[in-house]
Amino acid sequence: MGAAILLLRALPLRMIQSIPEFSPYLVGRNTAMTNQPTAPPGTSEESRISQLLQEQKWDSVDAWKVETGEDPFGDPAIRVRVILERSQKFEQRHKIHKWVREAIAKSGEQRWVYVQFRTKQEQADLDELERQEALEEDREGSA
Repeated sequence: MGAAILLLRALPLRMIQSIPEFSPYLVGRNTAMTNQPTAPPGTSEESRISQLLQEQKWDSVDAWKVETGEDPFGDPAIRVRVILERSQKFEQRHKIHKWVREAIAKSGEQRWVYVQFRTKQEQADLDELERQEALEEDREGSA
């Protein structure tokens, strides 16, 4: 595994991100999308992509979350968060990851597609943290 990590350091981040097996090694790297969306959240653009993804039924997928914006390089990008019912083996996640990128590409989309996986519970925990942070900001703002 040490040789794989050395190889990762020699590759550009975009190339590494395209290899789903290496996504655990990107923790802590600036791989998040910026807060400068190319279109407002919930736009028809995001809805169109979300509807496209919902055409394929996966037993393990609870929901799809689609965001558009710029990637860390400033390039237009799409981030698809796949919310899983429960944790899945690599092979299943890889099939979903491959299908998502191919389905979006076949629709004529030119932007880079980032695919992330979370379980339903992980997403609920993150949603709760975001809700608590928003409440704290509101309290600080009104004080």
